[in-house]
Amino acid sequence: MIIKQKRIRNLSKLKVLETGSRFRVGVVDVEKRIKEMKEIGFTNELKIGETILPDIIGPATRRNAEGDYILLRDKPKEQHSRMIEWTYKQWAGRGETREVTESTSISYERFQRQVIPPTGIEFTIVSNRKSKNLVSPVFVMDETKRNEIISAVNVILEIFGECEIFDSTNNPILPPKVIRLNWELLPKGKFPWEKQKERLEPYFKRAIGTNRAVIEKRIETINEYSPDFTAIGTGGFGGYIVHGFEDLNMYILESVKVNNATYVLRNDWESISQLTKAEILNNDLHETRIVHNKNWYKNLNHLFDKNLS
Repeated sequence: MIIKQKRIRNLSKLKVLETGSRFRVGVVDVEKRIKEMKEIGFTNELKIGETILPDIIGPATRRNAEGDYILLRDKPKEQHSRMIEWTYKQWAGRGETREVTESTSISYERFQRQVIPPTGIEFTIVSNRKSKNLVSPVFVMDETKRNEIISAVNVILEIFGECEIFDSTNNPILPPKVIRLNWELLPKGKFPWEKQKERLEPYFKRAIGTNRAVIEKRIETINEYSPDFTAIGTGGFGGYIVHGFEDLNMYILESVKVNNATYVLRNDWESISQLTKAEILNNDLHETRIVHNKNWYKNLNHLFDKNLS
């Protein structure tokens, strides 16, 4: 059973499946779709078991990876703020000036928002006797799972232009050992900021407009504490970065998004890297979060002072 259209809005295309039946969605023969597979974060090898939260290429993959929001235009506007970097000339004496860059917070009004969390569905390369296929986790046909099923189908449609329904009755698929690709661990070592900044370019280029200066300054500040390793998110984790301080058992998760928060995690890196994005952000696995506001630098310094004492 193949669906060929831009997106679905309900489960009518899956009405042949009985309530309670178990199925997956995906595409067959991914070795013929190498361009699309690489675009969402898979390797050239397309190994059995590779699993990833697909990178963002359009609205369906964005909602799956990052969620969405609804503007509440019928409610009073709310005060909001965002951080910016600004540079100016400061008098230095003896007829000279010097260039100074600072972070500041700008307040403005905006419509209130109802946040819709990401569905966070990952997809896995599996094999049958004929080909390598890309599939979702197993779904059970149930109206209560409607949004997840629709999201999974629309993600596949957005990437490949078609979506196949795999019924375990006629095409059994055994789950392989999972090889998650959501993080790229950079080579370890202490690097000066200019070198580290160059290595982190895939992360910084996801910043929007003038936000990049704010984000670079924030990451430079964390880098001053000499993390033991740095890992960049790939696929749908793109825009996230982890700094590991192994002696402190402290892992700092930072986002390329401004007006978000810095998450402080207490767990070994191997465990963190195997979690889904939803598990990391939504299940209270963080010890604390440092909100992106004018007190961020002070609060980060306090975090390290407390852990290094």
